[in-house]
Amino acid sequence: MLLVEDHECVAAALVYYLSSHGMAVERPVGLTSDAVLDKVREFKPDAVLLDFWLGECDSMPLIAPLAATGARVAMFTAMESRVLMGACFAQGAIGFVSKTQREDSLVDSVQKVIAGKDLITPEQRDALIEEARASHQEELERFDAFSGLSAREAQILRLMVEGNRPHDIARLEFISVTTVRTHIACILKKLEVNSQFQAVALARKQGWPPAPPRDPISDPRAYPSTAIGLALKIDVERDAAQDPAD
Repeated sequence: MLLVEDHECVAAALVYYLSSHGMAVERPVGLTSDAVLDKVREFKPDAVLLDFWLGECDSMPLIAPLAATGARVAMFTAMESRVLMGACFAQGAIGFVSKTQREDSLVDSVQKVIAGKDLITPEQRDALIEEARASHQEELERFDAFSGLSAREAQILRLMVEGNRPHDIARLEFISVTTVRTHIACILKKLEVNSQFQAVALARKQGWPPAPPRDPISDPRAYPSTAIGLALKIDVERDAAQDPAD
């Protein structure tokens, strides 16, 4: 199995922990798409345990290329968003292994992934995919009014939504106030509103811009009773055994 995880201490501990249960676990040299795919071509794993969050970005663009190699891709995350789960399934993931489950459950889930067994039923998977597609369509319709904005106009509207005035925006974007007002005039025309207040009100009402999802586990030490917590404990104990105090 290939483990793709960006928390170094978690990754090292899990390799040790899963290996102690008889699993052959490898890691890529880096976390770029090329590094991960190169390792898959070299190692030819039956399964890939893919952290949903790699740094500040999600790993969804990696799912389809990994699945295309024939590897079974399971997402490794504490995420509970049904929409994002469905999006991962639509890209080719076969299931989710939760970072918050206990150690015996984690081992069982990983063994199922390696053996090619389903973690959820096909009906559950199809329902999540449909939910993700419906959410995507609803978002497209909700944000349709903003689709005609240029990149610069969208950035200025974002700053307006955050409460910045034209002079603030000019300073932040290193452009003149006149240029900012010209962009604002274009924004109002495209959104078919009559004032900056109405433009901001429309954006907030429609939830624009969408807030990016965040990793539920920013610090794995916050989950001491889970498999991640146990893996970290094992890592600390192993280091202590290798470097005993005088």
